[in-house]
Amino acid sequence: MGRYFKLKWVFTIAAVLFTFYFVASSARVERYYSNGFYQYISKGVRLVAGPFPFSIGDLLYITLIILLIRDRWRHDMQAKRQSQRHHP
Repeated sequence: MGRYFKLKWVFTIAAVLFTFYFVASSARVERYYSNGFYQYISKGVRLVAGPFPFSIGDLLYITLIILLIRDRWRHDMQAKRQSQRHHP
C-alpha cells in the first residue's frame, strides 16, 4: 500500500470517529457547530457569494454539465476520427 492510500484511510477513519463523537450529543453540535464553527463559515460564504444574484451551486452545476458535454463531444470526435482512419 502506498503512503497516500494509508493517509487517506487515516483521515477517513478520523472523520468517521469525529462525526460519531458529535452525533452522540446534540449539545455538542449546538455548542461547537451551530454557535461556533458555522458562524464563521456562513460569514465567509456570504462574503463570497453575497454579491451574486444567483446561487454559486447552480453555477457549479452548469459548469460541470458543460464540461461533461464538451468531454463527451471530444471523445466522440476522437473515436470517429480513429474509426475513419481504420475503415476507409
